[in-house]
Amino acid sequence: MTEMNAASSKKFLFAIPDNILDLSPQEIDVYSEQLHDEIMQVLGENQLTPERIVKVRNVAIIGSSFVGLIEGVEKLAAVYKFMEARLNAGKLKCQTSWCLACETIPLRLGENPLDHVVKISLPTILDLLKIVEVEWMWAWPDDEWALSHGKAPDHFQELVERKSRPNFVIRPVDIPNPKVGQN
Repeated sequence: MTEMNAASSKKFLFAIPDNILDLSPQEIDVYSEQLHDEIMQVLGENQLTPERIVKVRNVAIIGSSFVGLIEGVEKLAAVYKFMEARLNAGKLKCQTSWCLACETIPLRLGENPLDHVVKISLPTILDLLKIVEVEWMWAWPDDEWALSHGKAPDHFQELVERKSRPNFVIRPVDIPNPKVGQN
């Protein structure tokens, strides 16, 4: 594990068993819970802020031909807190058919929801927009449909005013122009 802050030169190392690859998924779960408890005991909860938990990458809201890219550590930390609260309340579900993370780590309490492709409704997006600003763009800007419907932010606002219920997901992306079928 790396340094927790620039002022501290102390590093914390946590052993991983040599036979980790031979363990069953249940044994790995037990080990990971023990490791989490050990980290929390050594570092304290106040050391594990969302900025340290969230991987620095982009997250996108995708659906109904829209893409809303969320970039930057502060925005990601805010989205992480929002999504973690929804997960803890039992109001977050993964789009398992699209989610590569679910092949190894199913979405459950304690998991990073930003590592998954998570279903999100329009009302939830509106709640999220109170926390972070999202610039809407078309997933396929050169598509005939997008060209005939004007600017993406205007069309998104029209959907909100009509109280439309399109299906959206929040997904991790590592590319500048995220498309629905890519990760």
